[in-house]
Amino acid sequence: MKIGIVGGLGKMGSTAAEYAIEKGYDVIKIDLRGEIRSLNDIKERVDCILDFSNEEGLLSAIEYCVKNKIPLVSGTTGIKKDIFDEPKRLIPIVYSPNFSLGVNLIFHFLNSFPDEIKKFFTTYILEAHHIQKKDKPSGTAKKIGDFINPVETFSIRAKDEPGTHYIFMFGEGENIEIVHRARTRRIFAIGAILTCEWILNKSPGLYSMEDIWTIRK
Repeated sequence: MKIGIVGGLGKMGSTAAEYAIEKGYDVIKIDLRGEIRSLNDIKERVDCILDFSNEEGLLSAIEYCVKNKIPLVSGTTGIKKDIFDEPKRLIPIVYSPNFSLGVNLIFHFLNSFPDEIKKFFTTYILEAHHIQKKDKPSGTAKKIGDFINPVETFSIRAKDEPGTHYIFMFGEGENIEIVHRARTRRIFAIGAILTCEWILNKSPGLYSMEDIWTIRK
């Protein structure tokens, strides 16, 4: 498999590239700081585009993938919610704010949490990331919030923190605390490359990590 990585010289893109190469895949890094600065500079066919950039980079990736009928996998956060409305009709897309297998297990758990029980808990979210991360709260925290409707979400930006998420649920006489700590960015690379493997030959549509596990059963 040949993967084009938009943002390939960034923290996450370079980690994903390293893992993909370990698995024996060919990688093309597209980055304004590198030799291949634009998707239009690619001279060979790629099997999948993996995007870890920003909204501008993602829009370019969407345009390129639609034009060339190539699957798209994106983990870019801080984007407009309707950005995939049109392209999902033309190409297969997997979007996830977090490719960690552990975080997606938490998503699955929270999604199965009955609404009748949720109303008995007051919830808060705390997320921490490195100082270069611009969007607050994180895309992961926003998705967690979709499941539990928190009273408030707190964000911390400190040094080289790869990503920690806390969920606090306060009930009458009992508390639930869920925490996920990313010790290395490699966990996101593993999930992202697994997703690139999965999306090949899929029908057009917008998929999530949840779809991958559901279909694999």
